Amino acid sequence: MVKALTEDEMFQRKVIAENIRKYLSESNYNQSTLAEKVGISKSTMSDYLNLRSKPSHGVLQKIADAFGVGKSDIDTTYKDRKNSEISSDAELIAAHLNKDFTDDDMAKIIDYIDMIKRSKK
Repeated sequence: MVKALTEDEMFQRKVIAENIRKYLSESNYNQSTLAEKVGISKSTMSDYLNLRSKPSHGVLQKIADAFGVGKSDIDTTYKDRKNSEISSDAELIAAHLNKDFTDDDMAKIIDYIDMIKRSKK
């Protein structure tokens, strides 16, 4: 049984698709070359652009890297996450990690810690 998408999930897919299209039009890539550069099939890229699915965090980062932009420029929920209150426990743990991590690495670590905490509830 396929779970129906919420309005928020559908909106998020639309935003991602619109942003990918925007950066495609500003770049030398078409859907096929972007898919190849990111390491996904053309049909998967088509699914993203036609709102049938959304990219994983890793694929989203690869798409952003291909365009030379931040992940939050493709998926604006990352902007919202940065501006919202992040778990103080996760921030405390991340603060004690190796200083060689980038800001994006630290955001992923904090997200992962928060995900684990939510799954325990």
